Amino acid sequence: MKKFLSSLLLALTVLITASPVYADGESISSVTVVGATEQSGTPTPSNPVNIVTNNGAIKLSKNLFKVSTWTHGDYLAQDGTKTGSIVWGYSDYIPVQQNTTYYLSGFTSSLGVPAYHCFYDNNKNFVSSVLAQASSAYQINIPSGVAFIRITGRDGGNASTTYANAQFEKGSTATTYHPYGSIYTEGAGETVRDSANHSANVETLFAVGDYADEQNINTGVITRKVGVMVFNGKENWSPWRSGYTTMVLRSIARAKTVPLSNITESVSSKIEIDGSADLNFYNIVTDFPTVTDWKRYIADQYAAGTPVIVIYPLAEPTTESVAGQTMTTAPVIQNNGTIATTIRTLLQNGQTLVSNSLELGIKIATTAYNTAQFNPVVTDLNTTIATIREIVTKTINQTAAIASLQADKQTRPDEQCPAGKKCLLVETEENGVIVPHWYPIIEAPE
Repeated sequence: MKKFLSSLLLALTVLITASPVYADGESISSVTVVGATEQSGTPTPSNPVNIVTNNGAIKLSKNLFKVSTWTHGDYLAQDGTKTGSIVWGYSDYIPVQQNTTYYLSGFTSSLGVPAYHCFYDNNKNFVSSVLAQASSAYQINIPSGVAFIRITGRDGGNASTTYANAQFEKGSTATTYHPYGSIYTEGAGETVRDSANHSANVETLFAVGDYADEQNINTGVITRKVGVMVFNGKENWSPWRSGYTTMVLRSIARAKTVPLSNITESVSSKIEIDGSADLNFYNIVTDFPTVTDWKRYIADQYAAGTPVIVIYPLAEPTTESVAGQTMTTAPVIQNNGTIATTIRTLLQNGQTLVSNSLELGIKIATTAYNTAQFNPVVTDLNTTIATIREIVTKTINQTAAIASLQADKQTRPDEQCPAGKKCLLVETEENGVIVPHWYPIIEAPE
């Protein structure tokens, strides 16, 4: 029984010791969130797998309209010819797929005149035009034989302002605006929260290998240690050496590291940045026997909106800034996000708390906090121990009495039981005194 009690006390002690505790209410000096990335499954060229960050999967903007290529000073007439105008302009040739639906949005031109467009064949010869629409957001159906489209509109002399939120994309409805060629994330955005219920947004933070971006929530300073590359097939790829299966892109990052890709496993036999800081894709000759095949694949992926993406360690860290946000008292937890990130909370007393979960992590607590939080538990535990001890004591005493009764109940006592008989003892309480009564046991008729 003593062994049982000792084991019970040890188990309860371990339970309390192992329970998560938090430096609740401690003043914060700063909070830093460290980036992270994940992938579900094994990526291959035929089955790309998203690279997922704290704010969601890395995506390429669907926007095909590049405002920087807009030409001001002419508009495209109904026959496709250029006609001079000081308030109009037109876009570059935008590649499209025939018999496919696209959507144009954000083209509210100067003076309220919406844009319109011209169609061109594969050789960029004019095919037809569609006059100005009644709305600055509308669906465009690409006819057969059309490979390019040009948009023309009244830009008011400043297309970068007039068309700052313009978007041309595949599909029948407008989606969230993203600038041409930009990277964004699709998923639950990360927020963190302190014990005073201050909430803060976290920027997209990347990680690869031992390198990770960091954001100081209080100051707004972001340290970038990881870069992102999106390929379009126009890069200067080359085979590493005649007879080898490696496609190489020269001098991009830190020497001798393993980057992360959405089309192949991140192991040195698949993808690597070698000692010369060259990006190497290994063993792809089966799918892409020549550099031309490889670049065509990349270009097709880019055109489909599912480009080849690689994240890699930067040669040197860079910094940028966003607005600082309030974090005052510990603990700080990840309130929302696509994947878990590490949160480092520096207290004003110099102590650092670290968590890595979408739920509360184990922290170091102050003595006062532990005393206050666990006082009810200690009280209940002491009560339970006292009860167990009382029960065990009574049980031991009863066991001894039962053993004594078992040994003596069939034995003739010194008095009050006839000679030669066995008697049953029955004890009664009379005026507060226990009085024994012996009754002869008849074992067989006389």
